[in-house]
Amino acid sequence: MNKPSKPLVAELGGIPVFIGFILSILITLLFYFIFSFANFGIINIIELFTIFLTMFLIFFMGIIDDILGWKAGISQWQHLLYPILFAIPMIIYTFIYGFNAMHVPLLGVWGIGVIYSWIFVPMAITATTNAFNLLAGYNGLETGLGIIIFSTTAFFALLTGKITLLIILAAWIGALVGFLRFNKYPAKIFPGDIITLVNGALAGICAIILRLEIIVAFLIILYIIEFIIKARHRFATECFGIPQKNGIIKPNPKGGSLIHIVLRRGRFTEKSLVNTFYKIQIIIAIISIAFFFLIYFWVDMKLINLKQFIILSRPVLFPLLILCLFMALFYSANIYTINIFHIIEILLLTFLTPFLIFAINDVYDYESDKTNSRKKDIIQGMTFKNIRSLKKAINFYNIIITLILLLYSLVFLNPVTTLLIALLLFFNYFYSVPPIRFKEIPFLDSISNGVIVLLYFAIVYSLFNPILSLLFDIIAVGISIMSYHLIAAQIDVDSDRKGGQRTTATFINNRTITYLVCVIYNLPLLFINFGLIFSYLFYFNIIIIIYIYLKNEFNKKRLLTIFLLGWVIITISYIIQKIIL
Repeated sequence: MNKPSKPLVAELGGIPVFIGFILSILITLLFYFIFSFANFGIINIIELFTIFLTMFLIFFMGIIDDILGWKAGISQWQHLLYPILFAIPMIIYTFIYGFNAMHVPLLGVWGIGVIYSWIFVPMAITATTNAFNLLAGYNGLETGLGIIIFSTTAFFALLTGKITLLIILAAWIGALVGFLRFNKYPAKIFPGDIITLVNGALAGICAIILRLEIIVAFLIILYIIEFIIKARHRFATECFGIPQKNGIIKPNPKGGSLIHIVLRRGRFTEKSLVNTFYKIQIIIAIISIAFFFLIYFWVDMKLINLKQFIILSRPVLFPLLILCLFMALFYSANIYTINIFHIIEILLLTFLTPFLIFAINDVYDYESDKTNSRKKDIIQGMTFKNIRSLKKAINFYNIIITLILLLYSLVFLNPVTTLLIALLLFFNYFYSVPPIRFKEIPFLDSISNGVIVLLYFAIVYSLFNPILSLLFDIIAVGISIMSYHLIAAQIDVDSDRKGGQRTTATFINNRTITYLVCVIYNLPLLFINFGLIFSYLFYFNIIIIIYIYLKNEFNKKRLLTIFLLGWVIITISYIIQKIIL
């Protein structure tokens, strides 16, 4: 429908998907039965049968609709009536198991009695079933969005211990992933109403079984928006655009779909349009996961208030980090190729990763930091009594941060970017945490700092270029950063000795050699192609190093601030230079 050549494509793709789903469930039950000696304690057979029966009835409705054809298929009133009837197994299940309340975030639990089973359940399943059938018609759209949504709900099921639902979701996701290979652009087979209707019914079932009605509603917000738009047009409009000979799809002037609103925002081919919806849905999934943790695990997270979170994240470094990342952005790409998704990536790296590295560092360095005057403000209020609880809370935040960063990286559909972010998180975390604890391995403590800076740069670079083309320039900057860490280690050498920590500075145990190594770390700056600005950075660094070495009494904190200001000036100058040129 969205191609000027009008190629012939097979339909009824939902049938092999559902057959694969059934086989996965049967094989899972067979293996579970064999290896658990008929002990089905983990799997709730009644729940499994209820969910499967509801999905099968909706599948049957989809077959009828597909066979009759999308123009002459089931009427609108039948689309309303059949899901209500097919929701009866879920109505009975929720009534028997006492589902009588909704968890409303920030407002608590609202008890609504039998209204939940007899009114909310059929309404929810009917609404989601039909909503998912409205946003469709593009190669890979229905299948890809389904994979993202159900992967998110599977994560919720895992955390809440809903193993039966998790098995159902895993089987359905697996079937969709296999089908996407043939349904992505250019599609060899269409999913038909079978997949859209079953996707919708399963989304409603997940909201009910997980008791996450509000969060799942937000997770499928694209479908809710589409439903509202179509309702305003009395369901007389379609998602299809007007395909051009060059592959660009123009929006229908009549509108009537979220897809037309997106098409008006730029020039899209069918493939790029679908990828844009994937990215939007991934962002929604990330927000849903963050929302889930914030609302349903808030008791565990109260151990760290907002002020403490900010202090532990070293906010003084935010401006420097964001400027450096923008410098990487302008180094890696033409200004006209940068979009909002790249900016969001930079903001996430700026405001989330500092907490991951510095907060865990502070709780693991509690003993040595008590004797360090530079860190008294940071560790103020920490005691042995709450340090273990604080570690758990910080690790909990770190899990959320890790999930957000890794999931958002999927927006770029670039496995290299995701791998680099995983490496950054690894070095940030294990810089302080045993058994690796890079910061207590002489020379590796400084090298790991350089690697972390290099990874920040490489992540942004990978968004636009093959990572193997990463130039010596970036590596040289990373090496120069090692000198900053070594200077800081030399400043803290006395407190580190008292705390029993081993660093490069305590290992060398000689001021002269330590600062000589700092000079060597800066030498690569003379050979990079960033321009004359970075040559000035080299001389600036060397002057500061010599000044620190020669002067015995000085304000160490102020000198580190001067280093940071020097980098800020260099970064702003480079960005202005790139914009002008």
